[in-house]
Parts: sequence; C-alpha cells; structure tokens
Amino acid sequence: MSLRTLLTMSIRNLGGRRTRAILTMLAIIYSVALMITLETMTYGFKVAITSEVENILPTDLMVYSQSVSIPEAVAQVIARLPHVSYVVPAIIISTAQVNGHAVTLIGIPSQYFSYFEVHMESGSLPMSDDEAIIQDTLAQRDNISIGDTVYVQVLTGIQGGSEIIPLKVTGTFSSILGGFLGFQLNMIVTPIGTLQNDLGDEGFVNAIFIKLSQENPTYLNQLAAALSEYFPNADVYEQKSVLGSISNALSMVNLFFVVIIALSLIVTGSVSPIRQ
Repeated sequence: MSLRTLLTMSIRNLGGRRTRAILTMLAIIYSVALMITLETMTYGFKVAITSEVENILPTDLMVYSQSVSIPEAVAQVIARLPHVSYVVPAIIISTAQVNGHAVTLIGIPSQYFSYFEVHMESGSLPMSDDEAIIQDTLAQRDNISIGDTVYVQVLTGIQGGSEIIPLKVTGTFSSILGGFLGFQLNMIVTPIGTLQNDLGDEGFVNAIFIKLSQENPTYLNQLAAALSEYFPNADVYEQKSVLGSISNALSMVNLFFVVIIALSLIVTGSVSPIRQ
C-alpha cells in the first residue's frame, strides 16, 4: 500500500473520529441541558401544585368518610375547641356523573365558598340552593354555558339506586389539577343544603375541614388521634402529609428520568472515540 493511500485513509479516519467526537459532545451537552430543564420543571410543578392543594385544601386537618354519616353538629363542637380557628362541614361525592362521565360533587355552606379560593373564570358564585359553579374542563367537555342546568346522577344505597340532582350553572372556575398529567376532577360546587335536601341527609356530612389558629404540631397530632378514635370508619388527613406525598411522587418521577439521562451519558461516554 502506497504512502499516499495510507495518508488519505488516515485523514479520512481522523475526519470520521472528529465528527463522532463532535456528535458525542453535542449528545452530552443536550443531556445535561435536559437534566437542568427537568429539575426546573419539577420544581415549578411542585410550587404550582402545592399552591393549588393549599387552595383546595386550606386546612390543617380533614376528616372524610365514604358515606354521609357524620353529624354536622360535630363541626360546631370542634369549632369550640381551643386553638381551632374555624371548621367547615362539607359533602364530597366522587362517584357522581354528568352525561355518563364521572364528576366530583362538592357541597359546602355558602358563606365558606371563599374558603376554597376558587379561581373564577366567568359568572358568579351560587346565591341560593339548586345553583352551582362547575370546573371549566367540565364546561368545555359537555359544552355547558352559564344559565344551563346540569343533571347530576348520584348513586344512593347498596341496591344500585340513584338520585338526579338538577343544578343551575352560575359560573365556571379553573384548577391547575385539571391539566396536570391529564388529571381531571371535573368538580361541581353547590351549597351544602342542596345536597342534604336532595339526598335526604339533612344534618349530616361526610367531610369536615379544620383550621387551627396557629401552628402547633403537638396539638395537631393529638386532635388527629382523637378524631381517628371518634370516627373509626373515617380517614383523617393532615395537609402536610398530603403535600409531602405529592412532593415525594414528583421527586420519584424526576429521579426516574434523571437516572435514564445519566445512563445515557454513561453509554455515550463509553463509546466516545476521545481518548487521553
């Protein structure tokens, strides 16, 4: 083989190695940039969702039962306890349907609508029974406008019976949870009296939101333990534990993608033509 041929092959090989080196560097830069972007997005999600949960659940403790079986008068008793700022009784039904699709139906006292700090998109809050505000995702899905009446089907009893509750829409509101990873609650919020009357559960609720006047972890734990003992068939949630679970879930998703990107960097480095 002639010297000229060897020289030509060497130059070509050098050019190929240079191209592979450039591509390897670009892959590494892209992966690092992707990791930084992922970390930034995860942090943004955490901040946004934490804020949203605090709006939806602006409380230190929540007592929740699957059935509407908690005397509403219990909320008045809890409100008189020391270190308690206010208490909001509610009915939350996650198995309701509108037009055959699942919705979450919520009933709270009218004076506490501002308690949940809903982000109104249009219209106004309900002024009387048989009125409601609905989440914008539900309004868009079923083409519901302000002034329309939605018919909410609620399952009752173990025999498969149901109750149809007509509600006039007075406004729509938005929630970041409606677009987070496709997660949609499609909430409908109405005065609690509407649900109690239509479901025949006057004087009863299945959720109680409790806000303390000041941060007191010891008292919070004692109150949570007492409520768990008093309502053995109900679940007692602390806002901090809910936020902690959400944060952990997001961190695990972030870690999963970071590991994948890190592995790709290792593989890229192992096949790199660059040698010391």
